[in-house]
Amino acid sequence: MKNSVKDMLDAKAYELLKLPTIEFRYGNIEFFDRETIDEAQAGFRYIGTDGEKSEDWPGDEYVIIGYDSSVGCGPDPYIVKTDDPNLPVYWLMTDSEDWSELDEVCDKLEDFNKIINMLTEYSDYLGNEELDEEIKKEILDKIGDIVGKDNVSYYWDRLLDNAMPFEE
Repeated sequence: MKNSVKDMLDAKAYELLKLPTIEFRYGNIEFFDRETIDEAQAGFRYIGTDGEKSEDWPGDEYVIIGYDSSVGCGPDPYIVKTDDPNLPVYWLMTDSEDWSELDEVCDKLEDFNKIINMLTEYSDYLGNEELDEEIKKEILDKIGDIVGKDNVSYYWDRLLDNAMPFEE
């Protein structure tokens, strides 16, 4: 790919992106390393694999770091804003087709890392429809402990809903 983004993140950021894949019933959450991050931009930042920029991409400072396929459609990208030293993490549901509608998931990549690693403690619940309201609240409280109770993005509530049993 002629337009590389891998140098837009430093070694510390790549250490924070060494995250486990989290399995949900319909799809996984996964992240990219320095070797795979360029290819991950295709279809979003770039129209294809030749590096032609998408007109809809929100700006050169945004880089896709992972995908959320937990709903079973997607993948919906996780995106960091590289011109902010905290590397805030955003998410976009791909069927919205409006790149200006990025949802902030976490205002620091470091806190995002802590949340994803904490979610692995609940992997049995997330992939098997065993998550109930009590455990969901426990997880959201732990996220609040990481980012502050008033800073828990609505995204996390929606994500956990993907592990809840369907109501009949």
